[in-house]
Amino acid sequence: MFAIASLIISSAGLFGLVLFSVRKRYKGIGIRRVLGCGHYGIARPVLGETILPLLISPLPAMPLAYYA
Repeated sequence: MFAIASLIISSAGLFGLVLFSVRKRYKGIGIRRVLGCGHYGIARPVLGETILPLLISPLPAMPLAYYA
Protein backbone atom coordinates (compact mmCIF):
# COMPACT_ATOMS: atom_id res chain seq x y z
CA MET A 1 0.00 0.00 0.00
CA PHE A 2 2.82 2.39 0.88
CA ALA A 3 4.57 1.63 -2.42
CA ILE A 4 1.47 2.52 -4.42
CA ALA A 5 1.02 5.76 -2.53
CA SER A 6 4.66 6.73 -3.08
CA LEU A 7 4.38 5.96 -6.81
CA ILE A 8 1.29 8.16 -7.09
CA ILE A 9 2.97 11.02 -5.23
CA SER A 10 6.16 10.78 -7.30
CA SER A 11 4.16 10.65 -10.54
CA ALA A 12 2.28 13.77 -9.50
CA GLY A 13 5.60 15.49 -8.78
CA LEU A 14 6.98 14.49 -12.17
CA PHE A 15 3.83 15.77 -13.85
CA GLY A 16 4.22 19.06 -12.00
CA LEU A 17 7.84 19.33 -13.10
CA VAL A 18 6.94 18.80 -16.76
CA LEU A 19 4.01 21.19 -16.52
CA PHE A 20 6.23 23.88 -14.99
CA SER A 21 8.82 23.37 -17.73
CA VAL A 22 6.20 23.65 -20.48
CA ARG A 23 4.69 26.78 -18.93
CA LYS A 24 8.15 28.33 -18.70
CA ARG A 25 8.78 27.67 -22.40
CA TYR A 26 5.27 28.45 -23.61
CA LYS A 27 6.27 31.34 -25.86
CA GLY A 28 9.19 29.44 -27.38
CA ILE A 29 6.98 26.45 -28.14
CA GLY A 30 4.51 28.71 -29.95
CA ILE A 31 7.28 30.26 -32.03
CA ARG A 32 8.62 26.82 -32.95
CA ARG A 33 5.13 25.72 -34.02
CA VAL A 34 4.69 28.78 -36.23
CA LEU A 35 8.06 28.22 -37.85
CA GLY A 36 7.05 24.66 -38.74
CA CYS A 37 9.00 22.60 -36.25
CA GLY A 38 7.85 18.99 -35.86
CA HIS A 39 6.59 17.34 -32.70
CA TYR A 40 10.02 15.92 -31.84
CA GLY A 41 11.64 19.32 -32.17
CA ILE A 42 9.12 20.79 -29.76
CA ALA A 43 9.20 17.98 -27.20
CA ARG A 44 12.99 17.46 -27.19
CA PRO A 45 13.96 20.51 -25.08
CA VAL A 46 11.23 19.84 -22.52
CA LEU A 47 11.96 16.12 -22.27
CA GLY A 48 15.70 16.70 -22.18
CA GLU A 49 15.26 18.92 -19.16
CA THR A 50 13.06 16.31 -17.45
CA ILE A 51 14.69 12.99 -18.36
CA LEU A 52 18.20 13.94 -17.24
CA PRO A 53 17.22 14.21 -13.53
CA LEU A 54 15.21 10.99 -13.88
CA LEU A 55 18.26 9.13 -15.13
CA ILE A 56 20.66 10.60 -12.57
CA SER A 57 18.47 10.36 -9.46
CA PRO A 58 18.65 6.56 -9.03
CA LEU A 59 22.46 6.61 -8.91
CA PRO A 60 22.80 7.85 -5.31
CA ALA A 61 19.65 5.99 -4.24
CA MET A 62 20.80 2.52 -5.35
CA PRO A 63 23.69 2.14 -2.91
CA LEU A 64 21.58 3.57 -0.11
CA ALA A 65 18.81 1.09 -0.82
CA TYR A 66 21.27 -1.79 -1.06
CA TYR A 67 22.93 -1.11 2.29
CA ALA A 68 19.75 -0.18 4.15
